[in-house]
Amino acid sequence: MERFRKRNILFVIIIGVIILTVFTNQIGPSKLISLLGNVNKPLILLVLIFNLFNLIAFTKTWQLLSSTEISFFKLFKFYMIGAFVSNITPSFGSGGEPVKAMLLGKETGMSKAECFAGVVSQRMLNMFPFLVLSILGLGLLFFDPSLRLGIWELIALLFSLLLGIGMFVLLIYFYVRKDKLSSFVHYSIRFLAPFI
Repeated sequence: MERFRKRNILFVIIIGVIILTVFTNQIGPSKLISLLGNVNKPLILLVLIFNLFNLIAFTKTWQLLSSTEISFFKLFKFYMIGAFVSNITPSFGSGGEPVKAMLLGKETGMSKAECFAGVVSQRMLNMFPFLVLSILGLGLLFFDPSLRLGIWELIALLFSLLLGIGMFVLLIYFYVRKDKLSSFVHYSIRFLAPFI
């Protein structure tokens, strides 16, 4: 088991190095060093602290919404793994959700549907303020007489708003209909497993 864990950590480090290498080559090493040299270091530290608080708050809401007893540290690990998977897979930031549900189910012995319902409820709670602010922001944008948007910009903004609302409604539907959720989880896991 220990060897398996070391191999997994090594695999994650190799992926990180590959991503960093591609990123550096796209920007250019000298330009990247120049940009990093001009960074406001106290501001970066503040951003990192706020991001850590953000992750802790998301994990705490997941723990409060979860119907099982599990330590905060384990949930934090699962949340970070899910965030990593969401960031490296082309899944619109949601590829880590089935992974979080799988890890929670493996740790607690809960059914996949219950675990995914906990993940979905936490995601709904996070999406609600975002949607409210998006609707308010777009409303203010549309009624600003000094700003003239092109037709394609308006279509893109409306499409992104409708996509967000549609995903929110879909998450609520799956939370209410856990029987449909179970088949969706199995399909998602089968579909995303090769990418993960």
